[in-house]
Amino acid sequence: MARMPHAFVIGEAGSMRTQSFFSHAQSVGFEAELSPAVFLTGECPWSEHYDHNSRLSTMGYGLNRGEVGCFLAHRKVWQKIVEGSDRVCLVLEDDARWITAPGGDIAEAAGSIVGRPMLVRLLSQPQRSYRVWKNLSSVSSLVLPTRPSDLSVAYLITREAAVRLLQASQCFVWPVDRFFNLSYLHGVDVLHLAPEKVEHEDIDSLIGKRTKPAVSFAFRLKREWLRFMRSVRTALAYQRTLGRLGLRFKSVCRPVDE
Repeated sequence: MARMPHAFVIGEAGSMRTQSFFSHAQSVGFEAELSPAVFLTGECPWSEHYDHNSRLSTMGYGLNRGEVGCFLAHRKVWQKIVEGSDRVCLVLEDDARWITAPGGDIAEAAGSIVGRPMLVRLLSQPQRSYRVWKNLSSVSSLVLPTRPSDLSVAYLITREAAVRLLQASQCFVWPVDRFFNLSYLHGVDVLHLAPEKVEHEDIDSLIGKRTKPAVSFAFRLKREWLRFMRSVRTALAYQRTLGRLGLRFKSVCRPVDE
């Protein structure tokens, strides 16, 4: 039987949020290594990796301090994975909670993606229709959603995927969960584990709200054109993923809660 992958939890040492996570983890027999959250100070752009000018020219507004800090915290974990000896790791934010105690399906999922540039979300929003890539048991499967969704709360990631994400985020302009979906940028296949194994604890987000200033009509046209081009590139990358994973002619399944 495959073993549980090494796990990292992104959190602030000594904070109530992180202490709550580890209390929950202990109650379900789960162990994880703390990887420090990143809290930024000072003036924008805060990091050499965040390309604020490109973000402004693309969207008309920047990422906020919390979004940049969140991305940098995930990058730190990817760097640890690249420098470490584990071929697959599990990454969680400190507001993740296991729906049931983690078991063989997580280990089997990790074993199924070894050596591939893959990331597997354990929680996503919204729920999407999907194609089954691999059945892990009678009740658990690795699936490819038909459309991207969001969240970076909990995911499995291979070392190969961590390498690609690090390289592609040397200069980033997107929040980390949205960045995951832009496979044309990083070449990582993003799967989901179904049914979901993790839920999002209902506590206040540390990300903060983003400010969206008014822009000109001409800029809105430019932004819509750039959005259209991203959708085309995303669709083309998705078709390549379907072929690479042998899913092009597989039937589409609907999520259980539809």
